[in-house]
Amino acid sequence: MPADQSHAMSLPLPSPMTTAPRAQRGRSLMELMIALVIGVIILGSIMLMTTNTNTGGQQSSTQGRMSEDAQLVLAILGPQIRMAGYSGVVNDRTDGVAYKRFMGPAIRGCDNGFANLQTAAWRGDAAQRHSDLLTCAAGDGAAISILYEADALNTVPNAAGNPTDCLGRQVNQVPSSLQAQAPSAAAANVTVVENRFFLQRQGATFDLLCVGNGVNAGGAFTRSEPLISNIEQLQVLYGVSNATVPTQSATGFNQYGNQVVGYLTAAQIDQQFTAATDPDNDRWMRVVNVKLCVTVRSEKPEASEPIAYVNCAGQVITPNDRFLRRTAQGTFALRNRSGIL
Repeated sequence: MPADQSHAMSLPLPSPMTTAPRAQRGRSLMELMIALVIGVIILGSIMLMTTNTNTGGQQSSTQGRMSEDAQLVLAILGPQIRMAGYSGVVNDRTDGVAYKRFMGPAIRGCDNGFANLQTAAWRGDAAQRHSDLLTCAAGDGAAISILYEADALNTVPNAAGNPTDCLGRQVNQVPSSLQAQAPSAAAANVTVVENRFFLQRQGATFDLLCVGNGVNAGGAFTRSEPLISNIEQLQVLYGVSNATVPTQSATGFNQYGNQVVGYLTAAQIDQQFTAATDPDNDRWMRVVNVKLCVTVRSEKPEASEPIAYVNCAGQVITPNDRFLRRTAQGTFALRNRSGIL
């Protein structure tokens, strides 16, 4: 064998265990910082999108709830105002004309609440001026008293089938307005419900409450219950008729005119139409319709910045807080109003 081949065959073969490791290349500090910044940006974008989505959804839910509450105020007061002055009729007088059993006052309001909220209800005396029974307070928050003949159809009857007030309490009968003129069983008594709606301050907002002349569970006007919360403003304006003296209609009702000549506050009605100008009738008989406006505020400050809204005067208001607000309004006619004999 040649010498060079013998030398080649004597060389040892390389072992895998003794192979030199390859040089490894890692990430630089700059690359790690760039990746970290990109990750933070992506995570922040996701969190911001989630926060905005949750905030927008919560604000949308709050706006919907405020709209429902504002409409509910109108839904509660509106039908009551339309019922004001309602009564059935009797036809047992000597002149053969049908007359209402209840021809007393239909409505009475105060701009700043009733000073004597728990005073006795109107008891059917035609000579008694209902607007003189209730006196106005110097506080804040509108109040309104509504009267009409109650039955099992225009109220929610109790278990015995008797008519009730706004709190579900039974209303007792009082002498009819016609008792002196037609003292029959049909005209002797009448069930007159009187529901008084008013605001009660709860911090920066009000609760709408109702109290009625139902007599069970404590007696008339002794217990009130809240209906709607977070009311910032309730404006009540009264449309008054054009007549200065009530006119006798062919059906036997003393009525003022039906044309609205202007809208007045409760204080303006009391100031302009006194006992001297309306000696024979309650001055609140002039009211033809009622214009309601309510502004509801969110329970918590949910906006990221102050959000403008339109108030009951039609003005665009930019508040100095982050509460949300919603305003609703409606006009309701007193369909059943009439004067007293």
